[in-house]
Amino acid sequence: MNSEQINSLLAQIEVRIAELESNLFPANSRSDDNSESLDADEKLSEAVNTHIRDKSRRELARLRANLDWLGGDDAGLCESCHEVIPYERLCAVPVTRLCVYCAE
Repeated sequence: MNSEQINSLLAQIEVRIAELESNLFPANSRSDDNSESLDADEKLSEAVNTHIRDKSRRELARLRANLDWLGGDDAGLCESCHEVIPYERLCAVPVTRLCVYCAE
């Protein structure tokens, strides 16, 4: 992978990190103090939102880790087989560190 491709991936990851952070940490977040007064639909919605937040936090952690990975000597190499991960795959799945074959 050339430096232009790495810089493009870094920019893409930074944009996604900003999106996730703005969704996870909104300026006017709702307080959970009234959880006792929630009806069944609201409780279900809260459970779904909690799942989505947890998934977003995991994605955020992986993206941050990949920022460091892309700056290192192993940038773009599959962690399993050490072959080059195609740039297109990294663009499509910026949290990956595995080639298509090893990911299966």
